[in-house]
Amino acid sequence: MGDEAETASRARALLIEMLASADDGSDRLRDILRRPDYSHVTTAEWDQFHAELAHAEAAGAVRLELDRDARRSGTIARVRLIHPGKLADLLGIERAAVRARRIMDGLPSPESSMGRSVREDLFQSWVRASEAYGLDVGRGQDVGAFLSILDDIAAGRHAGLDMRTFSRRRFGDSKIVEQHRTRIAQALRRYGGVAGGTTDETLEAIGLVKLPQPVLLRGALRLGHGGDAAVLDVRPFLGLPHAVVLDAVLARAASYLITIENQTSFMRFGQEIDGDYVAIYIRRTTCASSASR
Repeated sequence: MGDEAETASRARALLIEMLASADDGSDRLRDILRRPDYSHVTTAEWDQFHAELAHAEAAGAVRLELDRDARRSGTIARVRLIHPGKLADLLGIERAAVRARRIMDGLPSPESSMGRSVREDLFQSWVRASEAYGLDVGRGQDVGAFLSILDDIAAGRHAGLDMRTFSRRRFGDSKIVEQHRTRIAQALRRYGGVAGGTTDETLEAIGLVKLPQPVLLRGALRLGHGGDAAVLDVRPFLGLPHAVVLDAVLARAASYLITIENQTSFMRFGQEIDGDYVAIYIRRTTCASSASR
């Protein structure tokens, strides 16, 4: 029984390999054929091996092309795939396209154009038994989280939050967004209109960083309230946490307030321009509407 099962598994493996070629699109259907490797088929296994392949031919899945010049009569020269669907039914295997559709149908439809485009990328890859964004068809739960993150970014729900805070509020786990960071950046570059050579640069362009960056500012500010208040006359500039800056007020009237989006320009301005003014460096980010186009 063991030898019969092993022989049948060799025939089955050959048929499965042919079905995989049909699903991944690496060969045209008419060109999908295999030459049986008889070096592993003993004389005792001959009939069983042929019986498995003949059963596939009888089911209309393949056509057996005999080698009439072979030393042993009846040797199969080639097994040619005729009907992938019938072969899948015979083998009891769910075809890639069927499984891809089943998994996708079980996922919520994305709200954003970016999410829908990525979803289509995934589906088209899964149909070919391949993967996209590092996700194959067996990772439906991860795909659902990935598409939800893209929808949140497109809607601007990440704005003002560092990566881990955003992840914790959205998924109850501070690491979920970080686990998808590479594919998020890939999607943003492809469909979100976001430039960036590296993953970090792309995510920084929309303000999504692991830890919140300090706010750079220059000027006279009052921090805190009442007896705990402190006055800082910052020159040329200082970096403060967001929470501190939110409670800050002008310590005295300023000639003007200027916001600068380029960090180098801000630093030069603070060092080179005199005057009683307030300058704030605001990290330039891509707005939500750009990411959702």
